[in-house]
Amino acid sequence: MKRLFIFLAASAALSFFVPQAGAQTYSHRIGVPGFTLGGPAIFISATPDGGSIIDAPFRSPLTGEANLLVKTDAAGTIQWQRLRDHAPGDSGQFIPCGIRALPGGGYFESLRGARYLSSTAELYHIAVRTDSTGAISWSNAYKHASMILLNDGFNLQTAGGDFVIGSLIADTAGADSSYYHLVKIDGAGNLLWSRLYNSFSAPKNYMTDLRLCPNGDYLLGGMRYDPQLAATVAVITRTDSAGNLLWSKKYYGSSMLALTDCIALPGGGVVAAGWSGGSVSTLFLLRSDVAGNPVWAHEFILPEPIAPSELRLHPDGGYAISGSSNGVQLGFLMKTDSAGALQWMREFPTAVLNSFDMDNSVFHCAGFDSYTAGLNLAVLRLDSAGRNGCENDLFPLVSPITVSSLPDTFSAPLSMIAMPYTLPETSPALIDTSGCFPQSAPDLPVAEPVIRIGPLPADKAIFVDCSIALDEAGLYDLSGRLLLRKHLPHEKRFLLDVSQLPDGLYLLRLRSKQGVFSRKITVQR
Repeated sequence: MKRLFIFLAASAALSFFVPQAGAQTYSHRIGVPGFTLGGPAIFISATPDGGSIIDAPFRSPLTGEANLLVKTDAAGTIQWQRLRDHAPGDSGQFIPCGIRALPGGGYFESLRGARYLSSTAELYHIAVRTDSTGAISWSNAYKHASMILLNDGFNLQTAGGDFVIGSLIADTAGADSSYYHLVKIDGAGNLLWSRLYNSFSAPKNYMTDLRLCPNGDYLLGGMRYDPQLAATVAVITRTDSAGNLLWSKKYYGSSMLALTDCIALPGGGVVAAGWSGGSVSTLFLLRSDVAGNPVWAHEFILPEPIAPSELRLHPDGGYAISGSSNGVQLGFLMKTDSAGALQWMREFPTAVLNSFDMDNSVFHCAGFDSYTAGLNLAVLRLDSAGRNGCENDLFPLVSPITVSSLPDTFSAPLSMIAMPYTLPETSPALIDTSGCFPQSAPDLPVAEPVIRIGPLPADKAIFVDCSIALDEAGLYDLSGRLLLRKHLPHEKRFLLDVSQLPDGLYLLRLRSKQGVFSRKITVQR
């Protein structure tokens, strides 16, 4: 049945805007000469001085994925930067999985590390503790002899000063054996315990979030394809502070539910956000009780695709959500009350918001600048109403939906190996521009190649034919999460297997020496 609704067009961006008292706002674009932004694994944390710390992946043509740590003050001015790259002659990945400003000063950072070898790759967690200038105090790697990391991870700090890292992990045998995985370490990086949860089919399982509950429990969020329901379902798992499983549930409705983030409430309940429906044009917000049973759920519908990336509890008891809209071309930030009723929604041209944090109701946001085809980092600071003078207002249709849940449990210990790991670092000069991001042609235009993709909609695979040589192809969902990556040594034609992906809309990003080019593709069976 088709939905009929009235959509009020977004208002034009304000020409003149006076920020609220005490709320300094800005928009910055940050680039690294010789590097391009490596993907959507971008994280930001507010700092006690009113500034922010940002962790983002940047790609080197010689060594692969590096990570950039940037500290700004309250005005958005860069105070220092640290680039962690691989040693000369080495290559691999340092993909950010979270950055936290620590109460006593300094920062805790986790990375997904990979070192490319001649015929394979080593994959591991990396934990990094730095001082207030970003200088590394210690860094350790954690891995298992027969397990491999499947996706980017997450981290949190406990009330006792320990750290927990989470990610999706799988048996190298490749059977139906991927798991949610938690590793707990102390403040010096020593391994305390490691556990597995939720055994699923590896190609269709995703862990998307890790949160600390007010009582010290841990909350794990994700999604997976359920063969019995023949649909993608949201998954929420809760453990106690020792990692013992309390409950795990899958959530489903009349259409797919792809969870991208969840938070634990002071009263013991849970709120989760994600996208729903095969068209990927709706955002859902779900509230459960302390045992994980659904209490209410809402959909927020726009004519263009919309997908959330991060959800946070607002100081007033409501919820704030950031993400992308219009096919990962625009960013949005929205605010609801504690019952999920929409209060406002802002859209930011060309600045996709992958991550945000709050400081006294002021929003610190980070993502990528789609105006430059995702080559640069976008950093924004917004007032308590989500404004900085560069936004449009959006008016989505809001409607209640019915969500059901079922138990979905598994838990087991896993032994890990901890070892010191050296991260070579430099402090490169950065290119920093401020003001509302332009929506016209770039100053240094890149000629669009001819790109042919078919068949569309895709069923099992897509064939890509490009007029220029390519270096890499990446397929992302509309929350900006990397699903598939294919290295292309100067190839113009290639085949990409999408048979394991659920129906929906995806973004294909093609990297070349001439730039990065994006196309939307649809998977439908």
